[in-house]
Amino acid sequence: MAKKKTFEEAVEELEAIAAEIEKNELPLGELLKEYKKGLKLAEFCRAELDDANRTVCELQKVTQEAIVPMNIEGGGLKDE
Repeated sequence: MAKKKTFEEAVEELEAIAAEIEKNELPLGELLKEYKKGLKLAEFCRAELDDANRTVCELQKVTQEAIVPMNIEGGGLKDE
């Protein structure tokens, strides 16, 4: 069974593909193959970033809901 690629591995591979394409030495067929592979990697990376963003937003919401508003009265903290 193939191991799922990590975000970091995908970015590294995408950077390598971009560097190869930028050299402008690949034959057209190989260039298109690498370009398609790069698009799939970019799509994977975008999905991973979107998922991470959703997780952070959910954690922020939970954290904000857990904070009890407090007032400082008479030198101490007091719940409202």
